[in-house]
Amino acid sequence: MRAKNTPGKKILPLTLILFVFLVMGAASPVLARSIRQPGGPAAGGTGILAMPVVGPLPCDENTGLAGPFPCHNVDLLGYLPANLFGGFTTADIWGWTDPETGREYAIVSHSMATSFVDVTDPFNPVLVGELLAPVPNVLWRDVKVYKDHAFIVGDGDFVLPHGIQIFDLTQLRGLSGPPVVFETTARYLGVGRTHNFAINESSGTGFSVGSNTCSGGLHMIDLNDPANPAFLGCFSGDGYTHDVMCVTYHGPDLDYQGREICVASNEDTVTIVDITDKTNPVMLARQGYAGSAYAHQGDLTVDHAYFILGDELDEQTFGHNTQSYIWDLTDLDAPVHSGTYIGPSTSIDHNLYVVGNYVFESNYTSGLRILDNSQIAAGTLTEVAFFDTHPTNDVAEFAGTWSNYPYFASGIVIVSNIEDGLYILKPNLEGFPEPPSIDVQATGGGWLATTGQKKISFGFDVENIDGELAGELQLKDHNNGDRIHITTLTTLHEGSAACASLVGGGIVAELTGEGTFNHEPAGFRVCVSDDGEPRDGSDGLFLECTIGCAYSTGQSALDSTVDGGNIQVSVAPVEPAGDPEPATVILDPVLLSEGAIGRLETFTVRVYDQDQQLLSGAEVTLTRTTADGSVKTFTAVTDLTGTAVFTALNLAQPVELIATAGDAESNPIQIDPILK
Repeated sequence: MRAKNTPGKKILPLTLILFVFLVMGAASPVLARSIRQPGGPAAGGTGILAMPVVGPLPCDENTGLAGPFPCHNVDLLGYLPANLFGGFTTADIWGWTDPETGREYAIVSHSMATSFVDVTDPFNPVLVGELLAPVPNVLWRDVKVYKDHAFIVGDGDFVLPHGIQIFDLTQLRGLSGPPVVFETTARYLGVGRTHNFAINESSGTGFSVGSNTCSGGLHMIDLNDPANPAFLGCFSGDGYTHDVMCVTYHGPDLDYQGREICVASNEDTVTIVDITDKTNPVMLARQGYAGSAYAHQGDLTVDHAYFILGDELDEQTFGHNTQSYIWDLTDLDAPVHSGTYIGPSTSIDHNLYVVGNYVFESNYTSGLRILDNSQIAAGTLTEVAFFDTHPTNDVAEFAGTWSNYPYFASGIVIVSNIEDGLYILKPNLEGFPEPPSIDVQATGGGWLATTGQKKISFGFDVENIDGELAGELQLKDHNNGDRIHITTLTTLHEGSAACASLVGGGIVAELTGEGTFNHEPAGFRVCVSDDGEPRDGSDGLFLECTIGCAYSTGQSALDSTVDGGNIQVSVAPVEPAGDPEPATVILDPVLLSEGAIGRLETFTVRVYDQDQQLLSGAEVTLTRTTADGSVKTFTAVTDLTGTAVFTALNLAQPVELIATAGDAESNPIQIDPILK
């Protein structure tokens, strides 16, 4: 969002939204939950009262709704209202996964502070802490993470310098509430206000953009010692930069592979800069485009071959539907606008991020939109899923979702909604997230002791082998007669830290599945643990209904320990297939009519793997043997198209050429000199 474009909005009042949530919760007990009661402020606690947590709401593909929210292929797992953050409007959002515990956290920036929410159990998110803003009442705030530290910036018409607020995220470790008010770890004051912040994690370089320095361009900072950032240099050659994506480039332009490249959204252009030398950055291209109103933000595809740009004001200015602009970066010196995606609504596109073959767009009033980019080379993006966090309307106004974070290994996507808080969503997409590289098998049976006279009996046999899910689970609570039968597994993987906390130590497995609760359709989540003992150990089982009912074993079981029976869990890494090897090498023929003695000749080599797929990154050797027996070799590496190109002089005597890659050898080519 541009700092000077004050958002005007017609939105459903927050009180009405919460009323709808509460009514839904009363109608269906599974919808309304509450966060842990703080019991009054503890040391450092805020003393925030418990608020309703809404979820889960599965997307009904027949009605296209999850509760009141229009949707397709995306479920709502959890929600925290803005009131929990003090009732302030939310802005940017990012995420952090603790490398030691595996717990996942949402970092939610809002106008008065930054809030930290443990979303490891997405059905039961917990606010664990808050970091007050160095300057209050800042509408535009942005946050990114590097080396377990959050870097938070702010923009607006304020006098006091916000700077870059730095927070050591490892302080969240072990917290489960009440929320703690933290102190700032460090603060960088080389900038005052900053509209956005980007980080190239491969180099440890941070980029403050839209600041009061460097003419609003790239203010570059060394973040390798996160608590002691150091200024590196400026790029101000194209004025104000609204947002930027900087990478160590590995795309198709061979001239810049391995160099540090920034693709900037500069209000009216896409501007590309080589910032490898921070003291002497070089602008490679500055390209405008038809229909531009305000080049806002974008992201690169995984192969760095394309850039997808969102223009924040074109929908308002020209009255058309949501548009995202595709840029072909085959030549970084001359980027080409190669296609335009036109969405189904009139909402404004804001922040977007690319994960694999998917683009996750936060499009203000139409919510989270997910696009398939597998046909981007043809200039095409296709919407495959969405969740509308602003069901009131889809008009081109600054309301609804600000941003999203789609990078958690668990596959949840967290979304900040300006007016009403944090949404925790789960897309149901093929290949997202990438399946874990482990095989999991779990089997067991027995019973749990309860607070009553009777027991909870269970039996199951499930497996995930090479990504193929199979098995079932049955459970009966003899205290109340409830029966559960899981017939279809939707996930089975090594248990998360949240799962382990429910069932104890040992080897933990976690599954979700669909089946019946008392013969009615329902969905479930199950955690099981194996302590390694053949019997009479401390194996564990916990089951909760997530869709269609409100049951959990915790309601009547004394704890999750299996008192009679045994559980066995096997978790085995899948052996990697190994890197593909060159299998076929083809040396393309030379057009002899084009060559003359002493003139440079071009030779093209294509390399294929065992599956006859073009192989990038293969080292190729071209050997030239002349009639007098002399030998000369040339080397090159195949690009993303599996092609290596050589140039050599056309000699005045016959030569033979042959190319090799690994153990594969090409067809030989004989060339006779051409006299001209």
